[in-house]
Amino acid sequence: MPLPPPFRPRTLLSRALAVPLVLGLSCFLPLVVVSQPGEGPRDAAFWLQLVLTVYCGVRLSAMVLTARRKLLQATFWMFCYMAMGVAPLAQAVLGRVPTPVVGPREDLVQAVSLVLLGCFAFDVGALLARYRPPWRRRAPGEPRPPGRSRPTTGR
Repeated sequence: MPLPPPFRPRTLLSRALAVPLVLGLSCFLPLVVVSQPGEGPRDAAFWLQLVLTVYCGVRLSAMVLTARRKLLQATFWMFCYMAMGVAPLAQAVLGRVPTPVVGPREDLVQAVSLVLLGCFAFDVGALLARYRPPWRRRAPGEPRPPGRSRPTTGR
């Protein structure tokens, strides 16, 4: 006999991990990185990078805690959190980058803003895809919907 919804092991695990996971990924780890000693400037690029890291941490936590597993979204948010959030934030704090940066610092503000905009756009696209009508196969002998042409076979 299945347990009622509030007492399923997955639900209990999700509730037990929700607050520590969200706080750990979106608050604790970015604060640990920011508190490191370094000579990096604390300008608009730094604060945008911090916002991006926190946003990706919240979205990654939400993805982990959902009941449905979506591999593409989980991969996207993990990549954004680590490669576009935490690692550049650490570079900004230390004031060191592995490759020479050409151009003014304002270019970095635009780049981080575009990445943040891309993350928002990904969220909007995922939200819109949720309400898309489901694709279904036609039963053999069922007529095609009007306006669709017959697929070519290449003969």
